[in-house]
Amino acid sequence: MASLLLCGAVSAQNGWDTNPNSHNWSSNTPIVATVSIEGIAQTDLTNLTLGAFAGDELRGRANVANHSVVNNSVANDQFWIQVFYNYNTTEAISFKLYDAATQTEYSTCAVTKPTQDEGWGTYANPIELNFTNAPQTETQTIALTAGTNWFSTYVDVSLDDLQTALVTALPNTVIRIKSETQNIVYSRGMWNGTLDWDASKMYMIVVSAPCEISLEGNMIDATSPIIISGSGNTTWIGYPFRESMAVTNAFAEIVLNGDRVKSENGNSVYSRGQWNGSVTTIEPGKGFIYISSSTAPDRELVYPAPTQN
Repeated sequence: MASLLLCGAVSAQNGWDTNPNSHNWSSNTPIVATVSIEGIAQTDLTNLTLGAFAGDELRGRANVANHSVVNNSVANDQFWIQVFYNYNTTEAISFKLYDAATQTEYSTCAVTKPTQDEGWGTYANPIELNFTNAPQTETQTIALTAGTNWFSTYVDVSLDDLQTALVTALPNTVIRIKSETQNIVYSRGMWNGTLDWDASKMYMIVVSAPCEISLEGNMIDATSPIIISGSGNTTWIGYPFRESMAVTNAFAEIVLNGDRVKSENGNSVYSRGQWNGSVTTIEPGKGFIYISSSTAPDRELVYPAPTQN
């Protein structure tokens, strides 16, 4: 069977409960599941909707209306899903659960899979999906080029985590991490210098050779505001999402005429109601510098959700 089952974090998307188009994939796998929320078995699924995903793409959906009749009665404590996939491929399937009564979406779960040859679960022996409110854990992989990299992360890691990842990737080289006012250097097997760390900000990482680092942690709280300094000052800002966002959307709530945003390779200015320049997209893993106009006050930046693009 080509479809693999994996419960984990998936990005929230408005409207994910729409029906997937079965014609987009060549095969399907049946899944029969029971669900628990914080360890409590859900026996009334009236307000619940279960979605199966490959990455961020909806591949199957079920709610109480999809239940089959077993022994002349509706199996009210089970979800029945057909999960679509492309034949002869291996895809990880993850799950989200939506509770319409509380307007809560759960995307972190553990799964107990019974042993069988075909499909995932039966009405007599369903798989068990255990959803929790635990923070989403992600692994972010970032490619660094030789020289200076404008860096930020969407996973909430410590400075020690970043240092370890860098030294593991480039164990015998000089590495520098810089903030707006401080920097630290790795040389001869040790770190020297001072750096106040805030995972929501941008840093410049200087390496002598290209490398790839992986960082693991909970998703950064994207609702925590970033203070944008006014009066023509600069602010080094990070980006807390794993999806890209148009610059027009990212700064729509705070932008004023004369504001500028710079990336590692370009810049744009806001004038006459629009952004002009080479920075058109805010990307995950990258850092940016926001330069306010000379007459602008301090402001609070809270990025909108990427699904609002």
